[in-house]
Amino acid sequence: MAWLTLAGVLNTWVIVDKSVVYLPSYFAIFTIAYAISAAAATVGLWRMKPWALTAFRSWEASCLALMAAFFSPF
Repeated sequence: MAWLTLAGVLNTWVIVDKSVVYLPSYFAIFTIAYAISAAAATVGLWRMKPWALTAFRSWEASCLALMAAFFSPF
């Protein structure tokens, strides 16, 4: 999950930097939500906290939202 947090942060950087790839700016909001929820799931699962399942489910929801936003124009 920590690697997925890093991937979310780097994806946000790539989306914000328009010289690499052009995607609409609202994708950055989805990738920030992805990175934050992945970080929360990482901490919760590592420390075996009771809220870890909720954090993991929020990460899953952010994955689905990102996929829906990406595939909606098609």
